[in-house]
Amino acid sequence: MIEFSLKKYKNANRKANNSNDENPFLNGNIILQLLPNQKDTIDCPSKYSYCNDVKIFKIDKYSISGIPFEKLYLTFFKDTLVKIDCNDNEKITEALTYKYGEAKVIKDIISIRCGDKFIDKTNTSKLWQNERLMAVTFLSDYFCVEQDYDSYFRIIAKGKFYDSYINCDKESKKSFIDRMRNIEKDKMKDKMKNF
Repeated sequence: MIEFSLKKYKNANRKANNSNDENPFLNGNIILQLLPNQKDTIDCPSKYSYCNDVKIFKIDKYSISGIPFEKLYLTFFKDTLVKIDCNDNEKITEALTYKYGEAKVIKDIISIRCGDKFIDKTNTSKLWQNERLMAVTFLSDYFCVEQDYDSYFRIIAKGKFYDSYINCDKESKKSFIDRMRNIEKDKMKDKMKNF
């Protein structure tokens, strides 16, 4: 598991909100907790989980040892950090290479439709892992416009605890979607009774 305490994280948030001094932990940013839209999955933040044991927080900008992180998402399962997502940048890749050595590079070529033709595009992942953690940077060039791409950086905790998080996440979302479908079916039945 990733060593980071939700209690420390909450205290840093409270401290930043109650002090006129800038908290060095946050660099003046606000921590937002992502909450699900309980009425519709379409308007729910894409990174949110419906599992009651999961809490996801977002920080727009954060810096660790001079390395900038943007759009940082911290995912906690049962108050333990299990996943970190953020936009990728060269400094993150350089730091991981310095600490863990060269990454395993994985390239996938995909065909995407751009207007009336198909174009081959390349997705590139760089992977570092050990028995406890996996870190990956991902660069995807799946847009029709040249020089337009999507990139992100992710660290996940490996093992049964992370698997439990994934299962809780999947089952909770499925349960929520089933519940929404049943509500829609009941509404439709009520309308048909009056028809």
